[in-house]
Amino acid sequence: MKKVSQGANSNPPILLVLLVMGIVSFFALSYIRELQAKTRDEKRKSDLSQIQKELEIYHSTHGKYPGVIEKMPSDPVHQLKYSYRSSKDGSKYQLFAKLENKKDPEVVLGLDSDCGVACNYGLTSANLEVGGKLDE
Repeated sequence: MKKVSQGANSNPPILLVLLVMGIVSFFALSYIRELQAKTRDEKRKSDLSQIQKELEIYHSTHGKYPGVIEKMPSDPVHQLKYSYRSSKDGSKYQLFAKLENKKDPEVVLGLDSDCGVACNYGLTSANLEVGGKLDE
């Protein structure tokens, strides 16, 4: 009876399996991170939309937008913040956030606001564009 040698030939299939598992894990983790970022961005958009509704209610009651928002919701990532500002006469406002997904079709580059980093998403009063000037 001939002995079967377990030399160098038995390791390549194991290495190949490990390599394939590593590649699959890399892509799965990348997908999960992207999905988490999109979920946080949807939360940001939802938060700003809710603030916008509340600002319109405030405007219909008081005839102007508030100068300051007392209770601003927290961004899903704690080191980032939402930004709000209104015109001096209270006739216009801007709300800003930083979206993580730079490929989002609603991303606007070059916004003049501070969210802890450069903001790239915004909502405004109906009489102002996202990148427009408040007091002109």
